[in-house]
Amino acid sequence: MPFLPGQTLRQYFQAALPDAEVRPGVILSIQTYGRTCNYHPHLHLLVSDGGFDRQGTFYAMPYVDTHPMEALFRHKVLRMLLAKNKIAAARVEMLLSWRHSGFSIHRSAEVEPTDHTGRETVAAYLLHAPISHQRMRYDPSAATVYYQVSAPPPSGATLAAEAGPQQTWTALDRMAALTSHIPNRWEQTVRYYGHYSNKSRGQRKASRNGYSISPQVSHPSCQPEATETADAELEEFRKACRRNWARLIKKVYEVDPLVCPKCAGPMDMISFIEDPKVIKTILVHVQIWERPARPPPPTVSSPETICNCGFFDDLVS
Repeated sequence: MPFLPGQTLRQYFQAALPDAEVRPGVILSIQTYGRTCNYHPHLHLLVSDGGFDRQGTFYAMPYVDTHPMEALFRHKVLRMLLAKNKIAAARVEMLLSWRHSGFSIHRSAEVEPTDHTGRETVAAYLLHAPISHQRMRYDPSAATVYYQVSAPPPSGATLAAEAGPQQTWTALDRMAALTSHIPNRWEQTVRYYGHYSNKSRGQRKASRNGYSISPQVSHPSCQPEATETADAELEEFRKACRRNWARLIKKVYEVDPLVCPKCAGPMDMISFIEDPKVIKTILVHVQIWERPARPPPPTVSSPETICNCGFFDDLVS
C-alpha cells in the first residue's frame, strides 16, 4: 500500500498542471504509532509544491484541494483490498455509503525553499521516535514509567507544543508497547517516489556524466540552468551531511574524533583513506591491526551439592 500515495499525487498533479508528464517529489514515512504509543498506522509525506518534467523544469501547483485527492486515494485503497480478497464487495459498498469516508488528508505545514530550519524540523518530524526521552521518567523502586503525553496540535500547527495528560506504565508494559512498533526485517519505513526516487536521481546523475537514459522531450519553458543549480545545491548539501559524521559520533559515543588525544587541540580533516592496503599498512605500523584473542571467561566452580536427592525420596515415601 505505501506506493498508493505516490500514484495518487502523481495523477493529481498531472491533472492540475499543463504538462501531463510532470512528477512530484515525494518522501514518505510509514508510522504505526500515535501520541500515546498506541497502534495508529498512518503516513507522513513531504511533497514538493509542484511537479518536475523530464528536463527538470519545475511547475508550481496553483492550488491544492485535498478533497478530490482524498477520494482518489480511498478509491485506490479499496480497489487494492478488493483485488487481494482482503475485503468483500458488500463491505466496500457500505464504506462508500458512509457520510464520512474514514480517510483523512491533513495538509498544514508549508516550508519555503530558503527555510533550512523549517525543512530540518519537518524532516525530523517524519522520522520521530514513538516516545520522547524528555517526556519520560522512570521510577526504579516501583518499576514504573511516567510519560507526559503531548497535547494535540492546534488547528494550523504542525507540532504539539503543550503538554497533555500523564500516563503511568509498568516497565514491562512500556517495553512491550515500544517493541510492537519495531519494523520487520528488510522492511523500509522511508520511501522515495517521483522526482526524489533513487531511479530518477540515478538517471539525472548519469545524464550529467554524458550518458543518455531516456529521450528528452523539448518544452518551450524548459530551463536547464535551474536543474543545474538545484543539482549543485544538492551536491553541496550532501557534502555538508558527510561533514556531520564527527558531530554524530560525538553525540552517540560522547567522544569528539576531531580532538587530538595528545594535546587536546582541534584537528582538521586532510583526506580520506579508502584503499584497504594502505589502511592495513597504517594499522600494522601502529600495532593495532591484529589484536590478541580475548581469553576465555574464568570458570565458575560448581557447588558440591546441587540438590538433596533424599528430599524427593522422603516425598515419595
